[in-house]
Amino acid sequence: MPTSERHSENLLARQARWMYELKQLMSVGMDITTPQSMGKLYDTVFNDANNFAEDSMFLNYGYWKNNPTTLDEACAEFARLVGREADIRPGDIVVDAGPGFGDQDFLWAKEFQPQEIIGINVSRKQIEIASGRAQALDLASTVRYIHGSASELPRPDESVNKVVALESPFHFPSRREFFSEAFRVLKPGGRLVTADIIPLPKEAVPRPNARWGIVGSAARSVYAHGEANDFDASGYSDVLRETGFEKVNVYSIRDYVFDDFANFVRHRLKNSDYRSVHPWLRRMNGPTAVAIWSPWLDYLIAVAQK
Repeated sequence: MPTSERHSENLLARQARWMYELKQLMSVGMDITTPQSMGKLYDTVFNDANNFAEDSMFLNYGYWKNNPTTLDEACAEFARLVGREADIRPGDIVVDAGPGFGDQDFLWAKEFQPQEIIGINVSRKQIEIASGRAQALDLASTVRYIHGSASELPRPDESVNKVVALESPFHFPSRREFFSEAFRVLKPGGRLVTADIIPLPKEAVPRPNARWGIVGSAARSVYAHGEANDFDASGYSDVLRETGFEKVNVYSIRDYVFDDFANFVRHRLKNSDYRSVHPWLRRMNGPTAVAIWSPWLDYLIAVAQK
């Protein structure tokens, strides 16, 4: 929710919303392995009112390598990084799996000028909001949204040039199924790019943090949710190749994500306009919590070609 809109909610309405969101979160619990459960969470909890961005509606941690000064800028830089790695160009048909409220699609449409961007989303509320924003930006002829799952992309075989997923694959029921679906819908020569969070192997976790095994278990349940979906960067590359992809390149950008995001949160959440964000989300994304859970995680960019 852009800053100017955060003040329209009075305290009573805000507290009622928080109670409802907490109830919805508890009803789903750790069952985040189905499109239905993720759609419910994004419709009711991870919504526009709980957005950390300032004047955009981006839903990612941001890419801070070039020292952006705001989360909006960092998220836009992340979208540009993915757009460059995907080599989005005029004439391309792009599938964005997990597009959130559409900000990266709008940036790609303006700066990379593909023929069409199709956002596939399990959240009907996000589709409604993103579609309205595309219309308001006069981008509806280029950017459109479809309700569907990354494990069953609603596209014909060999019908798109690029498939991208920016900070969304860890929500998918199976990365393997998504890779297979991306391979199916891509034309020969097409490219898949993911920006994905995965658990680090325990031996890679710094020693002071490694003793907190319960944190590692929680990280795995959220970012791997199942042994078949749990692999490190090397395994990520292997699964892409097993799917049939070539020219696979997987690299880490964790040094330009988590710590800088935590520093942003440290300062930004002091502002009154962030009082609308659910207290649980503020706490879990605050610098103390990030310092506890981020050492257990890696952040990967994966590029692969059909």
